[in-house]
Amino acid sequence: MDDVEDAPRAPVRLRPRAARLFWPVALVWAAAWLVPQHWNADGGAGRSALVALVGFAVLLLAVSWLRWWTTVCTVDAWAVTLRRGVLRRSEQAVPLAAITGVTVHRGVLQRFWGSGHVDVRAGATTLRLPRMPAPTLLQTALLAGAARAAGRPLLAGPGAVVTESGERTEERNGR
Repeated sequence: MDDVEDAPRAPVRLRPRAARLFWPVALVWAAAWLVPQHWNADGGAGRSALVALVGFAVLLLAVSWLRWWTTVCTVDAWAVTLRRGVLRRSEQAVPLAAITGVTVHRGVLQRFWGSGHVDVRAGATTLRLPRMPAPTLLQTALLAGAARAAGRPLLAGPGAVVTESGERTEERNGR
């Protein structure tokens, strides 16, 4: 059993839920429905408005998809890394050994989609992982990895926070 615990783990790559693509896709569908219905209705002015609407919908969908596709969270044996962007690439990383707390924030729609924002705290630094799938599972895995990397006993569970003195406490989020 100890061999399994000490075995190196493959990095896990996660993308945010694609719920942000819902409205651009709905707009493209609406535009695709409107074009055949109204193509010959007003002549040239109506056609140019429809072409502009379809162009805007496709551009919005392309930009939304590109933002979603280029946002990647990687969790490996040493750190949690968030990479974003195409033209302006950014990368934020938090070492697992430095993690002091992990908090999940979920709204009503995020619960429906099965996602949530995961805040990873390391001292004064907070890394927000947006719209992650299965956020409570990710929270538990990050807390276990942080405890393993720092040589601490496993934390109490979701919402657990390690204070500067090394003692474990439960975070209640206002409950």
